[in-house]
Amino acid sequence: MRHLQAFMGRQDSVARGDNISQALNLRWKLLLSNLVYAISSQDHPIALVFEDLHWANEDTLDTIQMITLNTNIRHCLFCMSYHDATTVSSTIFF
Repeated sequence: MRHLQAFMGRQDSVARGDNISQALNLRWKLLLSNLVYAISSQDHPIALVFEDLHWANEDTLDTIQMITLNTNIRHCLFCMSYHDATTVSSTIFF
């Protein structure tokens, strides 16, 4: 747990009556964002690939958005792919 605390910081417990699911979801997003920040550096840049985003739910897209908009993350390449619904099925790949 100590190692997780280095990424997440000290976490207060969620009080009753708070939206627990929303609070945990935000903590998860912050954890992933901090993890990407911690493992990427000028000497060791990283690439994150997110494929098939047309299948992603809204929470997943929000998480990816939070990570990609984090201005502290500087040495990370984000590659994303999705299937456009308007793609014609008569192309040579189908």
